[in-house]
Amino acid sequence: MKEIENIVKEFDNRIALSDVKLYDIFGLDNGYSELSSIFKTVKTLRYDDSLLVDQLKPLLDYIYSCHGNQMTYIMPRQESFEKFVLRKMTKKGISITKDAGIFICRK
Repeated sequence: MKEIENIVKEFDNRIALSDVKLYDIFGLDNGYSELSSIFKTVKTLRYDDSLLVDQLKPLLDYIYSCHGNQMTYIMPRQESFEKFVLRKMTKKGISITKDAGIFICRK
């Protein structure tokens, strides 16, 4: 969901929505190598998906609920931030890409 990260970083590049990027520890890009040392066969199935957000409040709720440092930088300028995000939303909303999938493993 890089589009959300890009929006908050454009507002203030010190913002990090997450202290730990779990997909860097284990995700679709590195999971195969981790799993192939344990399983005889590993198959990666990707699911192309996106989310269209056309309402401001759910997007703000998500941003505010992340486990990063965003509140430190947003709260002193909350009204300005919310207006900034609203301007970023087109009449159609914001399309957010998701990198999703699963690994199918067999011993």
